[in-house]
Formats: sequence, C-alpha cells, structure tokens
Amino acid sequence: MTAYLRNRLPFGVALTLLLLASGWAGATECFVLSAGVDNYPHAGRLNGCINDARNTSGVFHQQQGKLFTRVHADTLVDGQATHGALIQRMQNLARVGNAGDVVVIFLSGHGGRTNDNQSWYFLPYDYDARRHGQTALTDRQILDSADVLVNQGKKVFIIVDACYSGQLRISAQNYLGKHRNPQGGGLVLMLSSSANQTSAALGQYSAFAKAFVDAMNAGDLNRDGKVTIDEIRRYSYSRTHDLIREHGQTGQQDCEVAWSPSISGNMPVAMLQQVAVNPQPQPQPQPQTTVWTGNEDLASFGRLSFHFHTGGRVQMHDAAGWSEGQWRRDGSQITLWFSNGRVVYTGTMHGATMYGTARNDRTAWNWSVTESTGGRR
Repeated sequence: MTAYLRNRLPFGVALTLLLLASGWAGATECFVLSAGVDNYPHAGRLNGCINDARNTSGVFHQQQGKLFTRVHADTLVDGQATHGALIQRMQNLARVGNAGDVVVIFLSGHGGRTNDNQSWYFLPYDYDARRHGQTALTDRQILDSADVLVNQGKKVFIIVDACYSGQLRISAQNYLGKHRNPQGGGLVLMLSSSANQTSAALGQYSAFAKAFVDAMNAGDLNRDGKVTIDEIRRYSYSRTHDLIREHGQTGQQDCEVAWSPSISGNMPVAMLQQVAVNPQPQPQPQPQTTVWTGNEDLASFGRLSFHFHTGGRVQMHDAAGWSEGQWRRDGSQITLWFSNGRVVYTGTMHGATMYGTARNDRTAWNWSVTESTGGRR
C-alpha cells in the first residue's frame, strides 16, 4: 500500500486493504469452540487444562475490533465438555458464519493413540475406556467436522494440547492436501507435541497452550504489528521448550504446526496494533550489527559466529556456510531460530559471552560465543 493511500483513506478502508494484502480477505468474524478437562471421573486428573481453554478463548476475544469485527467464544470446561456436547458444538459451527470467517477448535486434556498407534483420540470429560468407541473423540470425528467447515470456505484452526497430538497431523495429511485454492477455505493444525511425545502440564497451564497464548500476544517477530501463522509456529516452538525448562522438567516436547496449501504462512492470526490514520514519518534507526564468534561441539562442526541485526534478524556462519534466522532476547535469556524453526539455539548472555544448547530434529549440542572486538558497526 503506498504512502499516498495510507495517508488519505479512512481507517476502516485502510484496514480492509491491509487484510486483503495479507490474504485474510473476508475474515470478519471468528467462532471459537474451546474445551478443557481437568477433573476426569474415569481417567487421571490433570491441572491447567481448564485455564488453557479459558485463556485461549480470551486471547481470541481480544482480537474483536482488531482482526475480527466480532468474536464468538464457546468455552466448555470439565462436565460441560462431554463427548456428545463436543460433537454437537462442532456440528453447530457449520450453521453459523460465512465463507472467509475463522473457526477455532481448541482442546486441552488427555490424548491417546490406538489402532497400533495409527490413530489419535481426545478424552472428553465422560471418556470411559470400557466404552471407548462411544466416548472417545477420534481424529476422524474432529477432522471430518473441520472438513465440512473448510468446504464452506472457512479458515479452520485445530489447536490441541494433549499427549501424542502430533499423530493428528499424520492422520490429517489427506485433509490438508486437498485444499489448495487460496480463495477457498483452509485447515491449520497447531499441536502440542509430536506423535510419540507426551505434553507437559505446568500447574496453572499446559506448556504449549501457554506458549500459544504468549505467541498471540508477543509473537510479532518482525515487528510489523501482526502475528502470523508462521510466527506462531516459530515462537511457540521455542517458548514451549523454555517453559518446560523453567519449570525444571527435562522431557522433550516439540510442537507441530501445519497448514493446507490454500493457507499462507503469512496469514495474520492476531493484530497487535491498529492501522494508523495519517501516520507521521518516524526517524529510522541506523542499522547496527553485533558480531559474536566461538565454537559448538556438534560433530563435523566447530567454529561458529552470529551476526545480530536490529529488527530481530540474525545470520549464522558455521561449517555449513551462512544461514538466515531470527532472534529474541528476554533479560539474560536469548533464543535464535534457523531453518524455519527446525534449528533452535537457546542460551544465556553474561557480559560479552553467550552460551547454551542447540537442537535440531535429530540431536542436541552445546555452543559458546564471545562478542568480537570492533564487531559493532
């Protein structure tokens, strides 16, 4: 959008054009079905899932008047979140809204696998293993309900914090692959752990659910005023690991985010600032780069350097060459993402030294770097 248009269009028109440019045309309303179960009568009790459901409804409701003209949130906790109620509420979502609207289905509670670990299910409040077929909310039931909504032209987000939820991504491959029209509906999966991992509960909330809410509020990695699907993917991956570590837990939990070809990773899920009317020119800061060099103990690697730029951009140089990434600092803690979040460096800054651990899909290793003399320019 040119400066000429920004300076002269009314706020509502400018916002509409911005959303059109972002691939969010027509998404004026949001419908949220959020369920959390702590006090199972026939399964182990949990902590934090009720808070997860309420927090997720709340963070979407904050987008009313920003990204959405209206947000409708239906929050079911404990005894409200029965198998029958969840099925009925998912079916009801097909009777409201229009093409282009956003639908969010959020589930927090127990999850399990069956059929030789080829299928996944969520445990509603009334789940009973003796009546598994009648009380388990299966991946097929969830995906079929979502597919009806996608076929109506809606953008559907399935967000789950439950053990083994990554299996849902495997089950959803055919559902994801068949939706390719950018002007049509689409499906987005945001899952707390891979198919063979449990999901951590941290007392007042679950790790991934908390990371997702934090991403909606603070995941604007490129500082452009909106939080996109891809930014949520990168932010929540790192934030989940950080939360687990902060609570003294050591389990590995890698959240997974995937979307159909009809969806753009640049699609905004949250707006953090309003579109300005008649914005005044602001002085631009001078580019600044800080260079840090050192080593890492990953096999076949060794020398390592990071070039930190303003605006959250970082370049890494190692045995594989140059890699572009992003960085975030919270106090003395620093996180760097490369390869679309598949390689993550986390560490501590102590004066002119940074050190910590890194991980990819296969392994983890240690690293340490020191600020180079004259590296700031």
